[in-house]
Amino acid sequence: MLLPAMVFVTGIAVPAGWISEQDFASLVRNPATRLVLVGLVFLFLFHWAHRFRYALVDLGFGLLGNQRWLFYGTALLGTIVAGLAALRL
Repeated sequence: MLLPAMVFVTGIAVPAGWISEQDFASLVRNPATRLVLVGLVFLFLFHWAHRFRYALVDLGFGLLGNQRWLFYGTALLGTIVAGLAALRL
């Protein structure tokens, strides 16, 4: 539900000039906004990991033991990187 709002703000409102870059920068510096962005990255990456894992099952590769660690570990690593990037903003 937050993705359309994020796409609107970052993809339409800022480039069109409806929201100034200074206002957008101050919005992103807000700790609550950073937390929401990291939460969105978490949800997107784990959604990807789950869907990709079971797409491989549907293609006949089956559930391999290490497959779970590879996909969900990649999602966790991406979430950690996003959290560290959010701290540096």
